[in-house]
Amino acid sequence: MAAMQRIALCLSVLAVAACGPKPPPNSNTAIPIPDGPGCPSAESTMVVVYHAATATRPAGWSLPLANRRSEASEERYDVLDPTAAAGAGIPTPPARLWVLQVGAPPCEATSGAFFSHTVIDGPANDVLGVELTTTCPAPASEQAVQGIAVVAEASPTGCVVLLPRPVAGRVAEEGSDTWKVLPQSTPMPPAVEAALPTKTCVAPCEELWTVSQVDLSGSPLAWDAAVEWLHVDPAQPDPCQWASEGDGGVLVANADGSAARVDVPGASTQLHLAGALADRGGPKVLVLEHIGEYATLDLRAGAPPRLGRHLRWYLPNEELYAGDRKLGPYCGP
Repeated sequence: MAAMQRIALCLSVLAVAACGPKPPPNSNTAIPIPDGPGCPSAESTMVVVYHAATATRPAGWSLPLANRRSEASEERYDVLDPTAAAGAGIPTPPARLWVLQVGAPPCEATSGAFFSHTVIDGPANDVLGVELTTTCPAPASEQAVQGIAVVAEASPTGCVVLLPRPVAGRVAEEGSDTWKVLPQSTPMPPAVEAALPTKTCVAPCEELWTVSQVDLSGSPLAWDAAVEWLHVDPAQPDPCQWASEGDGGVLVANADGSAARVDVPGASTQLHLAGALADRGGPKVLVLEHIGEYATLDLRAGAPPRLGRHLRWYLPNEELYAGDRKLGPYCGP
C-alpha cells in the first residue's frame, strides 16, 4: 500500500520535511521563542498524521492512538461509534490539541470520529485513532505526512519546534557499475565521535558517517548519527559481497558537552531524531520516530531524558526497514 509506505519515512512538521529540503544551517538558532504558554510535558506530546484522499479514506488530519492485528485481506476504512472504539482498545482521545507549525502560531484541532484503517502492506493490521476537526492547512506534499501536536488548554504560543539539520558526513555515490567515496567530507562533532564505538578500518576499508543535529541558541541539543565500516575487497567486484559493520542512533547532549545515547525500551526498531520542543525555559521535549512509531521524552537538566509516551500505531512491511542507517552500497531489502 503505497500511501502507508510513505507515512513516517520522515517526520515533517507541516511545511518542513526532515528528509526533503533541509532547513538552512542556522534555522534552529534563528527561531525566536516568543512569550506565552510554554511546552507541555512529553506525555502531552503526540504525533498526528495527514492523509491525502484515497478510495477508502477522506483527506485530513488524524491522531493515531492504537494498533491491532487484523485478519482482513484488503484495505478498508471504517468509522467507529464510541462503543466499538472502546471494544477495539482505542484510549480516550484528548478533547483539544495544538498542531505545532514552524514559523506559524499553533493550530487548534479537536477530536472527531473514531476510525479503524486496515492496512495490508505488510502484516494486516488496523491503525486505530480519531479524525481531527481542524482548519490546519494540508502539508505542501502529496505524501502522507506526520506532524507534532501537544495537548494543552491554551495555545502554547511560547513553544517552538526545532528540527534536525545535517552537520557532518562522509558518504559515497553509487552508479550502475561503480561505487566511490565522495571527496567532500565533514568530521563528526567530537562529542558524537567519542560516544560511538571505534573499529580498526585500514585502507581499503572505508569509514562512512552522517550526523544531523538539533541545536538551541547556538548549542547542540541532540544528534542522529550513523557510522559504517565498509571492508572493501578489491578482489571482489560486487560491492554487495563486501563485509560491513554499522552503528549509530540518537544521542543527547550532557551538561558537560559530552553525548549520551537515548534508548526507548520496547521500541520495535532504532528510532530516529525527529526534532525537539523548546520554550523560554529551555529545551523541553525530544521527539523520536520511525515508520508507524514514535516516542517522546522529557528533557531534564542534569538528568537523562525520561520517556513520556511511546506508541507503535502501524505495522509496516519489514522490508521498509532495510538499509536503515545504511551508508554503504545498497543491495536491496
